[in-house]
Amino acid sequence: MRRLLSSLGLSTRRTGARKTNAGVQRDVRGMAHSSAVQSSRNAEMCPASILFSGPRRLPFLVPTGPGLIACLCAAVLLSGCAGTRVIDSIVQSHSAFESTARVAGQSYQFERLPLVHANAAGQANLERWTADELARYGLVAGAAGTTPRFTVQLSAGVTRHDALSWAGAGPGWPFAVGLGVGGYPGFRGWGASPFVGAGFDNYLPPTPRYRREFEIVLRDAASHAVVFQSRAFNDSGWWDDNAVLPALVQAALQGFPNPPAAPRNVRVPLGNDD
Repeated sequence: MRRLLSSLGLSTRRTGARKTNAGVQRDVRGMAHSSAVQSSRNAEMCPASILFSGPRRLPFLVPTGPGLIACLCAAVLLSGCAGTRVIDSIVQSHSAFESTARVAGQSYQFERLPLVHANAAGQANLERWTADELARYGLVAGAAGTTPRFTVQLSAGVTRHDALSWAGAGPGWPFAVGLGVGGYPGFRGWGASPFVGAGFDNYLPPTPRYRREFEIVLRDAASHAVVFQSRAFNDSGWWDDNAVLPALVQAALQGFPNPPAAPRNVRVPLGNDD
């Protein structure tokens, strides 16, 4: 009987232990569920970018699509604003003025050769740019019907040419096709293998460039003797004549009326009003 009671008691204690373990498991599952619910609520209240574990780090956003294109355009605009376009010209001048000559207050008039009348609009622009530059040195435009101190002749030319570019890779010459045959002593038989070869170079389509030249000649109105002559030359990829030719006029007249006689390089920033 005792053994039976003892056996029943033992069985009762084990059953209670099982109930206790089952209760603990239910409590653990309940806590885990509560934690998951709380985390879900926190996620709804807080942005996903600030829910993290470990050291805090700000999210790094990389623009893509239209955002990336906008950033690249902004970078190009800022880089363009940061620099100034400069026109480099080769200038050669001749002056018959004495080193102490003073030209301020002297008058001048433009003279147009017969062939110049074919491009009246372009010649008018040259005369306007030159008049602005001569005024910087004190010369004044003579009134119509009066005899000026100097006469001024202007000429300009623009020629487009293509420059070769060497960048990237592309098919080139020569192409080779052949047959290779070989063997060695002790080898029974011969082998043959065809081959095809091709060359590559870095040729790209030509890039347009423009050669521009401007010349100014001042003559004594009474004797027709040349007192000043200057020529400016530029070769660049800048296509806008209305931007480059005024810079050539400024370069040709730099140092007037006694510029250096030797050929020289003159750099003129676009839009320079100094």
